[in-house]
Parts: sequence; C-alpha cells; structure tokens
Amino acid sequence: MRLLRAFAPVLFVLTALPAVAQELEEIVPTVRLTAPERLNQSDEPEAAAPLDTTSPTVDLSPLSANPVVDPVADPIGVSVDGELENIPPAPVLIPLRATRSPLNDTVKIGGSLQTSGIFRFTGETVTSDFTITVPDVARIPTDLILSLRSSIDLLPDRSRLRVSINGADAGDITLDSFSGFSRFVVPATGLKTGTNKIRLTVEQTHRLFCGPEASFALWSEIDLSQSGIELAGRDDLQENTAGFLAAIEAQVARTGVIEVLTDSTPDPKLTRRVLEPLLARLSRVPQVNVSSFYESRSTPPPLARIAFVNAATPQAGFRRGADGAIVLQVIYGEGQLPDLSDILPAAEPDPYLPTVVPGHPNTLASLGEPNIVGNTRFFIKDVAFFLPQDWLLLASQKATLNLNYGFSADLPAGALLNVKANGTSIQLLPLDRNGGGIRPPLQIRFLANLLHPGVNSITFEMIAPGDPPGLPCAPRDTDLLVILASSSLDVPPSPKMRKFDMSSALYQLGPDSLVLPPQLFSEDQNQEATLAFNATIRPLKSGNLRPRLHLTSLDKIAMTPFRSAGLTRQMILRTLSPPLDASLLQATRDSAQDNGQSTEAYRLAQSDSSRSGTANSPAPAARSLGSLGASAVQQARSKITEFIFPGQISLAEWMQHHAGVAMLLQPDPIRPKDLWLIATPAISPTDLARSVSLLRLQAQGNTLGQVAVLSADGRWDSWSANIRPRLLEPLRPGNFRTVMGNYASWSPLTFTGLILLAALLSVFPAIWFTLMTRRAGSKE
Repeated sequence: MRLLRAFAPVLFVLTALPAVAQELEEIVPTVRLTAPERLNQSDEPEAAAPLDTTSPTVDLSPLSANPVVDPVADPIGVSVDGELENIPPAPVLIPLRATRSPLNDTVKIGGSLQTSGIFRFTGETVTSDFTITVPDVARIPTDLILSLRSSIDLLPDRSRLRVSINGADAGDITLDSFSGFSRFVVPATGLKTGTNKIRLTVEQTHRLFCGPEASFALWSEIDLSQSGIELAGRDDLQENTAGFLAAIEAQVARTGVIEVLTDSTPDPKLTRRVLEPLLARLSRVPQVNVSSFYESRSTPPPLARIAFVNAATPQAGFRRGADGAIVLQVIYGEGQLPDLSDILPAAEPDPYLPTVVPGHPNTLASLGEPNIVGNTRFFIKDVAFFLPQDWLLLASQKATLNLNYGFSADLPAGALLNVKANGTSIQLLPLDRNGGGIRPPLQIRFLANLLHPGVNSITFEMIAPGDPPGLPCAPRDTDLLVILASSSLDVPPSPKMRKFDMSSALYQLGPDSLVLPPQLFSEDQNQEATLAFNATIRPLKSGNLRPRLHLTSLDKIAMTPFRSAGLTRQMILRTLSPPLDASLLQATRDSAQDNGQSTEAYRLAQSDSSRSGTANSPAPAARSLGSLGASAVQQARSKITEFIFPGQISLAEWMQHHAGVAMLLQPDPIRPKDLWLIATPAISPTDLARSVSLLRLQAQGNTLGQVAVLSADGRWDSWSANIRPRLLEPLRPGNFRTVMGNYASWSPLTFTGLILLAALLSVFPAIWFTLMTRRAGSKE
C-alpha cells in the first residue's frame, strides 16, 4: 500500500498524456502555417513584377538613360515593409460635388460653401444641386449616403430634407442630428454610369419663432467628403479614365492629398498641365505631395497617384500599382508631354457671366435665371450679369427693370420686397396687400449710373414678418414670392468709353496668369500658390488682354514697381504690417533721425517718400529743407485735387485708415495687364486665391480701382485715382451730348472751367473785331 502511494503521481501523469496529446492534435491544425496571400494582385499576373520585401522600393523597370516603359505592362506602386495581411478591402466612398457657383462662398440665406467640403443650407426652404460621377462598375450602388447635421433651433417634426436623383424622388430625411454629423442612407435606384444630378431641398421650421431673424438661425450642413456612394473596394475601380477620376475624387475627399511620384525633378509647368483638368473637378484645393519613387512610406496606400517618368518617347496610360492604387503614368521627354486628350477629361468651360446687351430688353431667362421663388421669411437673390468694358454712363440716363412678380394673399403687415441695383435700393414694394396672384407688369426706372462696366447685380430682397413672431411658422401650401423669368432689364447704350481700373485685368485672370518671381518662396509654397490660383481663378470674360498677376511677399516689396502708383515703402509696411511691427519700424526710423544715422532701411523709406533717386544720404539741414519742400508740394497738390474733385481722398490719406493682410495694386493704369499682389504670412495662398476671386465679383458699386487692401475679416476696400475716362470712338454729333455728359459728371468743376474758358476764348475775336472796326471808323 505504501508502495502504491509512492507511484501514484507517476501513474496519473501517464494516464493524462493521451488526453493532452489529443487536445494538441485538435488545436495545431487551426494555426495557419502558410504565408498570407497578397492583398492586391495585378489583373495581368504575367506582367506583374514581384514585391521586393527586403527594402522599401518602387516596383519599376530599371531606369536607364532612355528607358522604354510599357504603360500597360509595367505596374508602378510602393511596396511596404513586411507582407500584406489578408484583410477585407475597405469600401471606397465616391463623394458628392457641389455645383460651382462664384457667388456662394459666403454664409447667406440659401446655399453656401463657406468652408471647404461643408455645404450649408440656411433658411426655411433651400434647394441646391450637386453632382456625382459613377464609374463603370459591375454593380451600381443602390444607396446614397448623406452626412448631415442641423442647428438645435430646428423643429424635427417639421424639418426634413428631400432627395431627388436625376429628376426622380429618392426619399425624405428627418433633420434631427443636432450633436454632430450623422450618417443617413436613402435609396439611389436612379443612379446611372456617368454624371448624375442630385437635388437636395431642405424645409426647416424654428422651434419657437417665426420671422426674418429666425430664418438665420435655421441651417443644416452636409459634409461632402463623407457623402456619396460606396463601392465595395478599390478593385471595383478599373484602370481607365473614369476609374482614375473616381479614385482621385475619393482620395482628395478622404485625405485632401494628391500623391505625385517622380524619377527626377520635372518642370512645374508639366505637372500643372496634368493637374489642371483634375483640379477643376474637385470641391476643394488639394495638397500635392511630390516625392521620389524610392522613398519609404508607412502611411496607408492612396487610391490613386500620378507618376512622372523621364524617357525618350512620351506616352501615358493607366495601370494598377503594386499597392492597389490606380496610377496615371506620364512619360515625358525633353520637356514635352504626351497627348493627354484621350487620358484626361476635357477642361470644363470657363464660368462666364451672362452679358446684358445695352439697348435691348434682356430677360432673366436670357441671363440664366428661371422663375425665382422665395419661401423664406428673409429671402435674398442676386442676379449677376456683365456689362461691356467699353460701356459707360455717368450722367442722368435711366435704365428700366420690367418686373413681373406675384406673392401670397395672406402675408402679414410689414411684408415688402426691396429691389436693389448694385446694393442701392431702387424700389420698395409692399407685399401685405392685393396679393394672391401675379401682379400687372411694373416698370422700375432707375439711374443707369448705378451700373458700371463689368460685374453688376440686381438683387431681390424680401422680408415677411412672423404672424405672430413668437410662435413657429404655420404650414403653408402657397409660395411667398414669385418673380417670373420673363422679367427684363433694359440698359441704355453708351458711346465706347472706358474707365481705367483693375477690372479689365481681373475679369480676364486665368490659371496661367500667376507669375512667381524667382526665389520668392520655398518650393512647397510656390507649388501651393500655383495650384491654389490654378484651381480657383477662372476668367469671367474672354478677351485678348492676357493679364499677369505678380505674387510677392512683404519682405520683397522692393521687387514691386509701387512708386509709379504713388505708393511708398513706408505706406505699404504701415498698412500690411502688424501693429507691433509698425511701431518697431517707426521707433527705428525715429532713432535714426535722432542719431543722424542713415540705415539702409531708413534710407530706402526716405528715398521712396521724396523720390529723390539718390543713393547717398544728404546732410541733416538739406534733408530737412527737402522734406519741407516735398511736404509743401504734396499739400498743394492735395488741395488742388480736392478742389477739382470734391470728396476725392488722396492715396496716402486713404491708406492711413486701412490695415490688412494683402494688397492688390495696378502700378500703371495705362498698361492694365500687370497686377501686383503683395501677401503677408497671415493668409494662406489658398485663402488668398479665393479672396482675389471674390474681389472680381463685388458688385456693390465700382470697387475696382488702382489699389485694394484685403482686411483680416476677408473684406476688400479699394481706392481709385479718378482718372479721366477715355473715348474709344470718334466724337460725332450722335454721341457728343452723352460724351460731354460723362465728362461733366466725372469732374463737374473741370468741365465748368473748360466751358468758361471756351466762352472767354470765343469772346476775344469779337472784342478784337469791334476794336479794329472802331479804329477804322475814327480815321474816316
């Protein structure tokens, strides 16, 4: 018995071994011992080169002096450290794209795209159009994804979003996402391969109030980068133009980056020519990362990329990279690109504004405006149009707006329609009486000098108080206001005359207009500025001016010909420098004066102010006399200018009251094609390009002079030299009266003085004749 107890542990172990062996036998086969499969395989395995996992390189044919690369059989892609795990492919979101409109970049009632990728609907009822491009896939997605959030002031029970796809209703969404963006899905059975039109209409009701003030508190936003259609994975995108464009749109919406690989340093002009057709299709200006093929990358692979290869024979094509990205391979040689007409989409037409033809009625329909319907308690609609650059009326001629409109019968007391021309009210119409249908046509005559050459606007602004204002608005089954497309604008013709300002050059600015002086910024900054202006600036009118926009920085303003515009370096620094820098500059200058020193910066500032043109600093006494003389001459000139042009402020005085982050100037109005843009580090190139584009669309009076300053809040203020208009046609009896009227309105005192001088000159021959006749008679 004692012996059995001693061997009991050994017997227990021997008994348990078969069970343990059986359990291990069941576990071991579940462990995968084979290498995982590669995530992305080429569709043509015979043409695919194996990944080199020993070092992170690019899978590309060896680069020789003149490599021959087959754009179909030579895949390009970046390998990664280690082997790819066999994980399910991530879905690819093809984003919505807002229809480009030059007037929707600021928050207002209606639709606005004030933030890149975030579209806002403001007001009770807003309708906006979007587009989405569906690539050629085996199965078109059946769901449309919308990422939405709304103001907390919305009443969910009566706030919804209606979706229409290619004209067919797709469903409604209740607007009840108040804490952040939420994901909503609607059926998308109407989608087709190619471009699709998505119309979104929001109907919003305030929880507590009704009226114009409540309209501004009603808003919903859609995140375009998270809205669109989803594909199962990147393999659904084919290696063709449609698949590449869809991948680029999805990539920019996800990361905001376009990746470019190069084997050398290509000419920036070549990269711009490839990127420009892509930038026009994106709702935001992307960041372009240019790197070498041989750089290691640990970030997730992109959906698409562009590869530039220097070779003897230019050609281009698409292929699948080793990491699954769709690659546009551009092979260039000796600065020449291949023919990309079959590879990249055709450039979209420039967004020219409709032109009003003077002397003929121009209907709203001819200006691209359908019937205007206002269903918001505060409603505003701008109808933008273009007047020829050689049209000019400054006297008392009248233009006519023939208005066909109607409104609801039950609008509360105080409802009215304000009609404006370039921001000036030309008619106030009551809407609280005689409603319920279309009113008889109304002729609104207004001064034609409220219009000006270039961009103009007629604005319809409706205010309808709440009834009562302390309760939510009652449901309605009729429209508040309707302005028919048959309404017309008749602008009188004018002789061909032109005012000198920046408008001609600004309206014709295009992607190729930007000029970057050498060694201005770093390479990355130059690239960002170039892409931002190429993607944002489009000509508003065609012409043969071919303007140039020279971009420079504050520390290199010596490169700017500002002296011909009447500017000095000190004036520019005081306007564009922060207050601390301006005070330091003034302290430095005062110290230099007190000590009798002439530092380089102070001498440049003084030479700019006095225009002496001398490089050596004069003696203190001579400098004081010269300063007094220059000051006296400047004061006398200012007095004469003020006397001849009452209300005209000098440039020096105007700039003393302005401070900003950028300045745009036209040094020589007689040579209008050269513009100079001085930027400070306080504004990015993307925001600067967007601001310049908005300046061209300012229609509140003639705001385009010779100098414009961009304030920190994004508003442009400009100064005009009031240069005499130039007559571009012969003076004849038919235009004599209008031409004289324009000159009289331009400077009444100058015109009156010239008339008096002509009268005096005409009297002298009569006096001489009388005196000579009397002398002859006295001799007899």
